[in-house]
Amino acid sequence: ADGKALVVSVVPKALVEMSRTRMRETFSSIMVKRIYTLEFDRSKTVKPSMRRALENAAANRGIFIATPTAVKSIMLSYIEVLQNLNVAVKEENINLICILQSQAEELVKMLTLFREGIMLLDEVDLILHPLKSELNFPIGEKFDLDGSEEGERWSLPIHLMDAFIYVQSGRISSFEQRGVASDILSRLSTAVQQGILEQHIQRLPHVTLLNVDFYKATILPVMAEWA
Repeated sequence: ADGKALVVSVVPKALVEMSRTRMRETFSSIMVKRIYTLEFDRSKTVKPSMRRALENAAANRGIFIATPTAVKSIMLSYIEVLQNLNVAVKEENINLICILQSQAEELVKMLTLFREGIMLLDEVDLILHPLKSELNFPIGEKFDLDGSEEGERWSLPIHLMDAFIYVQSGRISSFEQRGVASDILSRLSTAVQQGILEQHIQRLPHVTLLNVDFYKATILPVMAEWA
């Protein structure tokens, strides 16, 4: 911290309190520095006070403690504001354009402070892990997915999987095992057994398809009836 560059220590959420306490103990005497906490999510409206807090921390050689989610949310909020600004320009909504432009300018200044500053990453293997550090941040207008009106989007895959569960366990949960359904399940079981014998399907540790051509020729017609 040299009075110009912003210093941010990014730590996992579980370590925020411990890191803040340890830094305050370390910088409470001799080298006195103020320790701040950066809290931000998409529900917050960007205000000049947020940017001024970062500038003051840089000028006073303070240190900000932040979570990966807070830092990512600032960047993604900027993208969301730009998208909303484009929509507002097309709709010629002057009031909304002024508000979004102001928010975009503040976010740019905040991101510039990050870019020109210093960021310390604690538990970097966790923070940068592509699977454990993902932030779900959908943007744009909300709309129903295809097939969600009556629940078909999730009930159909469950119904299809139910047939293969029957092949392994002999039990079925989402359909009565009689009449046409019983005949289809019987033919599916025969097809799967044929695939296992001819090494088109692997039985252990679970049913695994090895030959796509066999599936298309033998199993797919039966599954089409089941659907």
